[in-house]
Amino acid sequence: MSVKQVGPQTPHTARLPGWPDDEAIRLHTILFGYLPSAAVFSAVELGLFDVLEERPGTEEEVAASLNLADRPARTLLLALLGARLVERVDGAYHNTPVVSKYLVSTSPYYIEELVTHQAGHLAKVSQLTKVLRENAPVPSEMDGNYPRFGGPVRLAGVTRVSGRMMMADGLVKNAPLGKAKRLVDLGAGSGIYSISLAQGFPKLHVTAVEQPWFAEVIQKTVDELGLSDRITVQAGDIFTERFDCDVAMLSNVVEGYGEVRAKALLRHIHDWLPPGGQLLFHSHQWEPAATHFPYTLGLILMLNSTMGGEPHGSEVTTRWLTEAGFTTVEPAVPVSPISALIRAFK
Repeated sequence: MSVKQVGPQTPHTARLPGWPDDEAIRLHTILFGYLPSAAVFSAVELGLFDVLEERPGTEEEVAASLNLADRPARTLLLALLGARLVERVDGAYHNTPVVSKYLVSTSPYYIEELVTHQAGHLAKVSQLTKVLRENAPVPSEMDGNYPRFGGPVRLAGVTRVSGRMMMADGLVKNAPLGKAKRLVDLGAGSGIYSISLAQGFPKLHVTAVEQPWFAEVIQKTVDELGLSDRITVQAGDIFTERFDCDVAMLSNVVEGYGEVRAKALLRHIHDWLPPGGQLLFHSHQWEPAATHFPYTLGLILMLNSTMGGEPHGSEVTTRWLTEAGFTTVEPAVPVSPISALIRAFK
């Protein structure tokens, strides 16, 4: 009979005599929460998940495949077992299904860009207190916000895999665009939402607007997918230019800016939208979130962004949209575990 181990199994509610209370356990989990992330970052860098995907193995076999000593291989595998990212059957380690889907380099869903990007954030976290005191990001030798994140190609890869993994499908299924004809995606990033909406609504034409260095990346992807007749990629400034559409969309854009800049953008959009037009405001709103990420996103922005961004919740966003002149602002609707959609009408 096979012996299978899949990580910690005892739920916190099944407390044994002498256990600390659930809140103490929760606090302990938070204090050590960075360690599973670090284990994943190292496992991807070492190629451990690729090795296990090709051939599950014992600690000694994995160590030999990775050219590691037995102790570090054993230590890393145990950390991943505790995170329930690998499982152990009769002494041999196997990838779990989620790892096979997202963390193996031959998978079409491989998220290496996102993993590498987050590993870079972790390297800066030791400076968080200094950043909070000075209200300034970790210094960088490179000027401009996008170079700080590794350049447009890398940042586009990060936003593409993150959007596809967590938010794009939910946005398509919850955006009522069946009657819409022209949508402009303002600050389209990697273009993942423009592409997903164009694929989900065959009668919709999408204009993806970004700064020139991102527009080139989006255009390449659109051409590769054969969507150039459905998606127009336009280099432009969303704070000053006007666009022809019946629906405008901001997806994970406004949180990149402070209050003054964010409110100015909303007023500008309201100014050029036609009467009856609507704005789809999709962002990491923390109030309806199902995970902790929207609550902690601001820490990433503090560490990296030069533009004063932070998570703007549903309540604040609704107030800003009303102040900008939108006459009807619908309540926020969760569209993913980490984001929500607000519809505002002119």
